[in-house]
Amino acid sequence: MRKHVKPADAGASIPDPVRQTDLPPEGRVVDWSVHWARLEARGDIKVKDVPDEDDADAKTEKPKAAADAEAGKNPQADAPKAARTAAS
Repeated sequence: MRKHVKPADAGASIPDPVRQTDLPPEGRVVDWSVHWARLEARGDIKVKDVPDEDDADAKTEKPKAAADAEAGKNPQADAPKAARTAAS
């Protein structure tokens, strides 16, 4: 799970153990871990949920070819017989 975290106090020095640097004042998206949960419980950071990639993909519109394939339309099967014969 990924979340956007930033210091609750803009001047605070919050270590990011994965990147081995301090969290910037504007924050960053991190993989949620016990480290971040502890800092949140102490009130040292502010946390916002970030949509999962799977959720973002579900909200985007599918390309026409993918939509046609799901609808059972197959452009190869609908090709004229002469075109199918020439391709063989």
